[in-house]
Amino acid sequence: MKKLVTLGLTATLLSVQAFVVREWKMKIKYFLLAIATLCAADTFPASYVQDTGKIKNLYITATGNMAIQLDNGFPNSIADGQCATANGVSWGGNVTADAAFKSALLAAKAAQQKITVTVQGCEASGAWFKIIDVYVN
Repeated sequence: MKKLVTLGLTATLLSVQAFVVREWKMKIKYFLLAIATLCAADTFPASYVQDTGKIKNLYITATGNMAIQLDNGFPNSIADGQCATANGVSWGGNVTADAAFKSALLAAKAAQQKITVTVQGCEASGAWFKIIDVYVN
């Protein structure tokens, strides 16, 4: 009789242990699924705006920083609050701009061609709107 009680208790403990393991596996599975979803999906889409105009002033440093002023400023960037610290200064730029990026801006300035710039956040420690791409119209 004692052996039967021990076997019954052992079987019950194994059953409880299997249940707990199953539950934890399920929780871990859902946790990993949630993490994968957050990583794969654009859960927090970055907003951006575009401003159009002719380049009024062009600024390039020897170290490669580049900034521009448009003839009509950056009204959409200001209205959207893209960079609160840059509002009113009317400069947009990029401190890691590629040579092709700078060449396009130089060509647009020389030809007095209209451009459309896409702005997303701040650049140069908040001194400029961050220009992430440029379209020469």
